[in-house]
Amino acid sequence: MKRKLFLVFIIYLTVNLGMAQDADTIIAWTFPDTAITTYSWEGLESNHGKYQVIAFNADETVERDIDLKNGATTLAAQASGWENGANDKCWYIKFKAENYENMNLSVKITSGGNKPGPAHFYMQYKIGSSGTWTDISNSDITVANDWTTGVLNNFNLPSELDNPSNAIHIRFIMKDNFDEDGNEVQSTGISKIDDIFITGKLNSSTGFFNPESSKNICYPNPSNGRIKFDVNKDIHSISVYNLIGTLMYKNNNITNNQVYLSNLKKGFYIIQAKDNDSKAFTEKIYIK
Repeated sequence: MKRKLFLVFIIYLTVNLGMAQDADTIIAWTFPDTAITTYSWEGLESNHGKYQVIAFNADETVERDIDLKNGATTLAAQASGWENGANDKCWYIKFKAENYENMNLSVKITSGGNKPGPAHFYMQYKIGSSGTWTDISNSDITVANDWTTGVLNNFNLPSELDNPSNAIHIRFIMKDNFDEDGNEVQSTGISKIDDIFITGKLNSSTGFFNPESSKNICYPNPSNGRIKFDVNKDIHSISVYNLIGTLMYKNNNITNNQVYLSNLKKGFYIIQAKDNDSKAFTEKIYIK
């Protein structure tokens, strides 16, 4: 009886290995020293070079100038002109996360020294350009003239954002008109934002092809360790799990649609792969 239950458990994990995968970086803005714009080139390739950090007002008609200045580690986006901005002026980001769920957000916001900007922000989201801006609960951020006060680490985004069919918009909007000293923010007041990360997990029920209903794309199978992918688009990353869901191998820089797994021991494995459009599949392979 115990043996049968154990086998059922193995089959369950094999089908649902999306639960065991590490969270992927969907998009990030870290503003390296070489950055010359606020566009993101980190995370899913489908987001590369498409989305930037913007200093907006609430109706997204006034975009203020952004400079790249000293940040938490490298550079950061910096803007002024925050006067009279309560519930109006904001930092704004946008990205796509099709088939992703359980998303988290990390961010650092600071206020500029002798030219203090707003001290209090909160977050809102909408899905798609025509969506409705909605407050995110418990998202208040209080900032100071440092990179440790105004910090969110792996903040859980609302489940309403799971598996979005349209782009996600998020803004960090001024809560009031005061700086960290309790004075009204002036037009010269500075705010900086840095190290913005959106992470999430690919939904195994929507993000993977079912190998029972799709052609096999890993070959040869069984294999001596060299696996090729029979797909129309380039594969850019893979994760390989054993049958109890332990990550055994990961490579985010696949070339020529092939990978070498000769270091893995003989046995069955689950391979999950993503192409350059972040479409993904899962397939069971045998290493001999």
